[in-house]
Amino acid sequence: MLGWADRHLQCLKTIQAAFLATQPYQLIKGYDESTREQLVYVRVVNPPPDDLVLQIGDTLHSMRVALDYLAFSIATRHAPTFAENTPRAIAFPICGNIADWPGFNGKLRQWASIESIRAFEALQPYHRRHAPKTEPLLVLDGLDNPHKHRRLLAAGSALTRNALHVVHDPYGSLDIRNLSTRNGPFENGAEVIRFRLSGPLDPDAHVEFRVDFGVAFAKKGPAAGAEVVGELERMRDHILDDVFPALEPFV
Repeated sequence: MLGWADRHLQCLKTIQAAFLATQPYQLIKGYDESTREQLVYVRVVNPPPDDLVLQIGDTLHSMRVALDYLAFSIATRHAPTFAENTPRAIAFPICGNIADWPGFNGKLRQWASIESIRAFEALQPYHRRHAPKTEPLLVLDGLDNPHKHRRLLAAGSALTRNALHVVHDPYGSLDIRNLSTRNGPFENGAEVIRFRLSGPLDPDAHVEFRVDFGVAFAKKGPAAGAEVVGELERMRDHILDDVFPALEPFV
């Protein structure tokens, strides 16, 4: 199932690349006379298509199922009768609050060994081992639920790379100050960057803002505006590099 999730992820990358190739976002220059700052806005020509958003959901769900399959394999070895008669009671525990762990622990004792329960506990997001970044398992669990309940995940444009270049400065003393950028996701007309130019300005002086766009999760929610592909890869790698090695001895 994790391999299937990776196939969904590769398909997502292809769909995203095709979408971004249509240039769905445009940059518009502006000027704030009150602060004398240069502005750059984004014009959203087309939002991410539904097939891209659904592919995100399929990738998430496949990763969540991979975790549940792992849990079921452990249950089949430790408590085969329980696994056969009560399969729906078996799921990979994901707990974000240490106060809630006793409830998970009580359920795990029905089908997991003491040693495997210790391994499960050590992987729990409430340990905050990935701080200051969000916990991959907690993000996965929080994003998979909307997909299962047939609601599209909110996604929009985001900056993946950006740079401000002085293209022409005849006096060699042009200064860029008060640089402020936002990474998205952006709604139509949202401000992307603002900056102030100081120094002996020449009419021929020219500054260019270069940017690459991607797709991000909604500003509110478990992924909090993170770039989609990078966040999904982070979840996949955590499962592959940390979760599986910790629990495979009990399968």
